[in-house]
Parts: sequence; C-alpha cells; structure tokens
Amino acid sequence: MTTNNRTKIIYCTTLLVVVLSLMMTVGVQGADDLFLVVRPSSSSPMKRSLDSFYMLPKAKINLLGGDEVHAHVHYDETTNKTGWALLSLTTNPDETDADQAFAAGFVEGYVTANLMETYWPGFNNASYTPSLDPQLNQFLDDNLRFMRRKIAESRNGNTNEKLYWTHVGLVLDQVEGLYAGYLKKMAEQFKTPTLTLLEMLKFQVAADTDDLYSKWQPTNFDNMSKEEIEKYTLLHTRCTAFIKYSEDKKNLFLTHATWAPYQYMLRIYKHYRINFKDTPAKLVSFSSSPGWLASGDDFYITSAGLIVTETTNSIYNQTLYNYVTSETVLYWMRNIVANRLANSAKEWTELFAKYNSGTYNNQWMIIDTKKFVPGADKSDPELFYILEQIPGDCMSASMSHILDERYWPSFNLPYFSYIFNVSGYPEKLKKYGDFFSYDKCPRAKIFKRDAPSVNTIEDVKKLIRYNDYQHDPLSLGDACHQIASRCDLNPGGSAFGAIDAKVTDIAFARRNFAFAQSGPTHDQEPVFKWNNVNSPANPHPGQPVEFDFNWVSMAPIY
Repeated sequence: MTTNNRTKIIYCTTLLVVVLSLMMTVGVQGADDLFLVVRPSSSSPMKRSLDSFYMLPKAKINLLGGDEVHAHVHYDETTNKTGWALLSLTTNPDETDADQAFAAGFVEGYVTANLMETYWPGFNNASYTPSLDPQLNQFLDDNLRFMRRKIAESRNGNTNEKLYWTHVGLVLDQVEGLYAGYLKKMAEQFKTPTLTLLEMLKFQVAADTDDLYSKWQPTNFDNMSKEEIEKYTLLHTRCTAFIKYSEDKKNLFLTHATWAPYQYMLRIYKHYRINFKDTPAKLVSFSSSPGWLASGDDFYITSAGLIVTETTNSIYNQTLYNYVTSETVLYWMRNIVANRLANSAKEWTELFAKYNSGTYNNQWMIIDTKKFVPGADKSDPELFYILEQIPGDCMSASMSHILDERYWPSFNLPYFSYIFNVSGYPEKLKKYGDFFSYDKCPRAKIFKRDAPSVNTIEDVKKLIRYNDYQHDPLSLGDACHQIASRCDLNPGGSAFGAIDAKVTDIAFARRNFAFAQSGPTHDQEPVFKWNNVNSPANPHPGQPVEFDFNWVSMAPIY
C-alpha cells in the first residue's frame, strides 16, 4: 500500500460518479441500514479511488452485478430523543484485516459525516489551544513517522511485536477509512469538506493533548490558592467510577460517569464488530463522540469478556513530562489495541503499558467476566486488575481481594502509593488538605457512606447520578464535589461536569449490553438547559437545548 494509493483514495472522485451515486441512493438518505459496496470487487478498497465506493440499502445491492459487500452499518440519529446517536457496524470476515479496518472507518465516516462537521467547532473550542498548534502538529507528524517505521520494522520481528504493530497499523487504516467515508458523503451532498485529515486525527488525540500542553506550557502550582488549585484539578481530571458485588455476591456491577466540558455532549454509543483474524475481541461496545474511534470517556465492553474503564489522575511533578516524547504510542491508540488483543484483565494491562506515552494519565479498571463465579466466597485473582499510568511508568496489580472486602471507588486520585508520591500529591495534600486525600476527599466519603446500600442495578444508577450538594454536608456546599458533578450550578459556575452515566453487570456485559444516560444529572438537581449558561463562550452546535433524558438500553445489532 503506497502513499500515492492512499492519497488517491482520499482525494479522487468525479462528478459523473457523484451524480450516479446520488441517483442510486435517492430516497434512502434517512435509512438506518447501509452496506459498503466496492466495485470492482477484485481490488482492495484501499487501492481504489472514491468513485469505487457505494453506500447502498440492501434492496439496491447487486444491481450492476459483481458487487462485494465490505461492511454493514446501522445508524440512528436519535440525539434529540435520547441524548445519544446509535451506531452498530460489522465487517466482512472474508476480507483482509486491512480492508476490514478501512471499511469500518469508511461506513462510520459516511453515516456520521454531517454530525462530525456539526460537532467540530464546539469540540475544537473546548479541546485545543491555537497558539500551540505548530508544536502539536509537529508532534503528531513525528509520532506518525515513528509508528509507521515500527510497523515496517515489525514485519521481520518477533511474533508478539508483529501482532502489536500490525494492529497499530490497522487503527491507522481505520482513521483513513473514516476520512474517506466523510469525503464520500460530502461529495454526494455537493458540499465542500470543512474537515482535513489532520483534523480527523485531532478527534482521536484530544484526550492526549492536555498532558502535551502541560509539557510545553508548564503550570505554576506554587502560587495557587486552595480554591484555584481545586478548580484547576476538577477541570483537568475526569470521571467517577464504581465497582461492587451485590450483597449475595451473585452479581457484580460496574458504573462510570464521564466528567467533561459540556461542549462534548454530542454523543454516540458505538458497537464495532470488526472480524479481524485471530483477534480475541471481535466486538467492542463503548460510549463515544462523533469522529472518535476510541471512547475518550472511557467505558468499553469487549466480546473477550472484558469491561474496561478509567478515571483521570493529575500530574503535579512537572519533571515527569521529560518522559513524554513522540516515539511512543498515544493513549487512544494503545487503548484500542489493548481492547482488541487482550483476552484477560492482566493481559490488557500488559498491552496498554507498552510504549507508554505518558499522556492522559489514568487509573484503569479491568474486569474479566470470565473469571466471575456467582456466590464465591473469594474472588479469582484474575477477575479485577487496575493499572495506573504516569509519564515514564505504569503500575498494575490484581485488586480482586478489595472487591471481596468492600467495593472499588475511583475518583481522580491514585491508589498506589508510588504513583501518588511520584506524581506530586503529598505536597498538595500537606498544603491544601483533604481534597487531595485518597480516603478523605468528598467523593471517597460519599462512597463510604452510600456504597453499603447498593445491591441492585437500579441502586447503582442512583449512586452514579447522585448530586445533592445543597443538602449533603460531605460536598462542602460545592456542586463539583459530588459523584455526578454539576459545576455549572456553582456561583459563576463552569460548563463542566458529569455529562453521562453508564452501568452494566456481569450478565449484561457478557452480551455487550449496558444502560446509559446522557447529559448532566437531574435526579436531585434541575435539568440542564443551555439557555441558563453563557452559550457564546461555550459553542455547542447540534446539541439539544435541554437534557431531560432517561436511561437507554444499549445493545449491539450485529
């Protein structure tokens, strides 16, 4: 596969074929199910120009003869009804892995093209600093060169390295397919594309950039007041998670709330069934956003029996950023590769730790549902692992015994003493108090008080959406200091908080099934409405005006 071929895929199209494609798809623009057909079928789709690709409903396949279906996508744009768009896709297992990756990206790029264009302005405003674009663009270029060099070198290397770098290459193929599908849709609509291939890549790396910016523009924490450093930390760390057995230990629950700028609230729940050869997880289901191939939240269920999630930790020791270089693999890529290749919780941690970029430094939690035994007195050590990452290092261990003793909470503070100390938390704890204490911060105390009463999936839903800051003394009167933060409710508040919640249990996860709710919590607090926020400072095109949504069942179609 040459650079010229890839360029041809992305940029070559003709008016004649655009007109033909429009004629063939007339009347199906709102269709839920479309198939990617490549003509002629004898050539790899990655070696064809855009005029060889057709997105057709089933009834129109085989009209010209010799058609070959490479992927099938089901897409529902239900944002204004449920708070989520829904996407399921599957690929043809008879095709090569590279062609399947490209096809998976293509069908998603095609059906979500308009949503990506709508999402980009608000996302870009919340994610990127224009003055740092030259450094970021150079870093991404250097990083791509490094990965492509390693992919080429691995072809003659050992089996494990070859498999790893092959899958890195497949993710890059999927990104290129995503952009090609986007361009195809723009051409059919006679619209000039507003997104570049670089911007398609920026969808992927958004979570990594916060630490890259910290490397290039270090933050001076020394002179911050208590209020300033708490606000900084809240706005630069993300998420709450919780794992617990039912009282009889016949079930195990996992839940996660994404904390993010409200400009991120244009959401898609995705199910990718990509039938790569010899890959444990053919199906990965996850909460996500337009243009993102990873979750970013992160919340995943894989057909290898794994549930994967995380919350973010901060880095206060600026010297650690010396370990951040372009000759690593960024978080988003390592995450996708680990989800596809891991068959156990421990294996996931080993895969994810490879080529650590030191960006998006999280506490990861991985449950292996295959190791769950209902009612067992003692958990299998392989049931539950955590991994904590800092620039230059990762630390992981089984935490199954903790689940036997109580529950597992996660709230943006490191568990491992080594990670806590090296990251610079002890100085902050001494100077600013319990906000930086693993045992005494507000969410730790709330979990300690409320977790014992959680025994059903409905209990879990209530816990992960909990925010009663006006009446809960543990919140210290701050709407951010809750399980589901609502920083917008504080005086002069920020458009930041828990923008969703996801819940699953063992039985549901074994079917890649979860429940999800979009938007800031409104269990105890008022429904979030954009007209109550300074909207010009927070562009949010395409979002509902208010987020009065219920829980939604999320299940794959393929």
